[in-house]
Amino acid sequence: MKVTRLHKAKEYRIFRDFAWPAAGLPDFARFNVIYGWNGSGKTSLSNVFRHIQRKEALTERQVEVVVDQTRVSGSDFASGAIPAVRTFNRDTVDRNIFEVPNQQLPPVFYLGEDSVEKQRLIEGLKKQHESLIQSVSSWDRKNAEASSALEAFCAEEAKGIKNLLTVAGGGPFNNYNAANFKPRTEPAIWRSRLVKTSIIGVSSLKRFDQSSLENSITRSASRWRCLIASAAFRCRTPS
Repeated sequence: MKVTRLHKAKEYRIFRDFAWPAAGLPDFARFNVIYGWNGSGKTSLSNVFRHIQRKEALTERQVEVVVDQTRVSGSDFASGAIPAVRTFNRDTVDRNIFEVPNQQLPPVFYLGEDSVEKQRLIEGLKKQHESLIQSVSSWDRKNAEASSALEAFCAEEAKGIKNLLTVAGGGPFNNYNAANFKPRTEPAIWRSRLVKTSIIGVSSLKRFDQSSLENSITRSASRWRCLIASAAFRCRTPS
C-alpha cells in the first residue's frame, strides 16, 4: 500500500485548483525528494503527508490523495486505509532538534519530538523560576522594611504612653517600652501579616496588602490613644 498521487488540492494553501495531470508527472515512489522555488508548494505538499503520517484528518479545504488506485479524502486520513509514511521537512527539524537559546553555535542539541517538547518545557520553567526568585527577593525586602517600620512605631508609641502615664512614686507605666506595647499590636498584625512561603507558593505573596497592615496598626494605635487619654484623665483628676 502506498500513496501514488495527490489527486487534487483545491483552495488548500498555495494550491488554488490543483489536479494531478494525466500525463507528464510520474507517480510517487517509495522515496521522494521534493524541491522547487520558494512559494512553489513544497511545504503545502509535505504538510499533506504529515497529516497522513500522523493519521490526522485534513479538513482544510479539499484535498484528496490516491492510495493504490483508490481516492482518499483528507477528511478520512484519520480513519481511512492509508499507508505508513515518514515526512522530513523544516517542521520536522523544528520538532526534533532543540537548540539551546541565546547561543550562536550551540554545543548541545536535543533530538526527538519528546525530548524537544520536554526541553522547551524545562526552558519555560527556568524562566518562571527566575521570575519567582525575583518576586521572593522583592517581598523579603518589603517584609524587612515593614518589620523595621513596626519596631519604630512601637518604640514611638511606647514612649508617648510612658510620658503620659508616668507617676511619682512608681507605677505600671513608669518603665513602659516597645516590648510592652508590641504584643498589643499583634492581633491586628496577624490579620494582615506577610507570611513567607516557598517559591512554589509565591503567588500567595501577591495577595498581601501592605496598606491593610498599616491601616490595622493605625486603628489599633487610635484606640490606644483614646484609652490612654481616658486613663490619664482619671489618674490626674483629684479624688
